[in-house]
Amino acid sequence: MAADNTTTLHYLELLNTIASGERRTGIFLQAWADTTPDPALRVCLSMVANRETSHYHVFKRRIAELEGTPGRISRTRTSINVSAQFIAVCSGPKTQS
Repeated sequence: MAADNTTTLHYLELLNTIASGERRTGIFLQAWADTTPDPALRVCLSMVANRETSHYHVFKRRIAELEGTPGRISRTRTSINVSAQFIAVCSGPKTQS
């Protein structure tokens, strides 16, 4: 009996979700690192951002090995609002001129 090549692996969606989360976390942490005035914190955040981004690439390669396609990150209204709030918090308080 031949195997059904059209069967999708049930956990690919989960792997895509995890990969997307790793990528978003790397982006957010790098945005924070880019805006913090503290040099030590900047170095630490950049290191963690790079590590999170590397996790994304590991998941992406594994998904490709499993013959799946890494999913695109959905840009829902909620994720955009969370992103904007995160960047605003990382930027610190606004000063008036």
